[in-house]
Amino acid sequence: MKKIIAVALLACMTLTFAGCGGNDNKEESKGQVSIAESSAEESSEEESSEAESSAEESSKQESSKAESSAQESKQAEPSSKAESSAAAPQVSAVQESQASEEPSQTQVIITTQEVPVEQPQAQEQPQEQPQEQPAEEPKPQELPPYGAFSTQDLTVSFNGNTIGLMTKAEDMINAFGNASSVESVPSCLSMDAPDDKIYHYSAFDAQSLTEGGVEKVYNFDIRGAGVYTSRNIAVGSSKAEVESAYGKASSSDDFIAVYQTGDGRNSLEFYFENDKVTEIIVAYAP
Repeated sequence: MKKIIAVALLACMTLTFAGCGGNDNKEESKGQVSIAESSAEESSEEESSEAESSAEESSKQESSKAESSAQESKQAEPSSKAESSAAAPQVSAVQESQASEEPSQTQVIITTQEVPVEQPQAQEQPQEQPQEQPAEEPKPQELPPYGAFSTQDLTVSFNGNTIGLMTKAEDMINAFGNASSVESVPSCLSMDAPDDKIYHYSAFDAQSLTEGGVEKVYNFDIRGAGVYTSRNIAVGSSKAEVESAYGKASSSDDFIAVYQTGDGRNSLEFYFENDKVTEIIVAYAP
């Protein structure tokens, strides 16, 4: 607006002084120049003031926008606070409801019940068990007295068969089977008598003599297992077992025990080594 007014004034002044001379023209021109300069200065001042005013307006607009945003945020804060305050009572209400429900779920009812006291029972007297009579210890085997050994004890058992002294040789062979070998030796009776024979078996030897044309077995020499006497003594039996079976020997020492019949012609001999039977001889003395 100021620019328009300045231009109008300048135009009027120009028309007023249009009829003047040279000097006047010069003075008018100088006046015009000064006016123009002043108008230019005014226009520059106006422009600067306009710029300042526009800057101020823009700053005011920005500050107003900031204030409006601040107001909006302030308005929003109460609403959010209101919402939170509205939600808080709901939560507290829920908590109160849960708190009101919990006691009903965890109610503990304590009841007292009288427990009958058990009266101490009288201890039952243990029944007296009948005392077991100790088993009678077996009496030690009565050892046969000296002289009880007889001709009936002069037997030998082998392969389930038993034969005695002075049994025919052929009967022995039928009972024990054929010997592995047979050996002839001079007769024990006389130089004129037929030779004696020795039948060799795996566990023993049997020796025969011939008298009156009849061959009879008169000696058994046992050195192996599996051959038994009349009282089940065999090679390997202990000395104590022999004494328990036959009693006191007619003669004995650490290495031999001899049992004889009353006439002294028949005998049973046990030979020991380390208190074990190593050899048995059943013999008849012609």
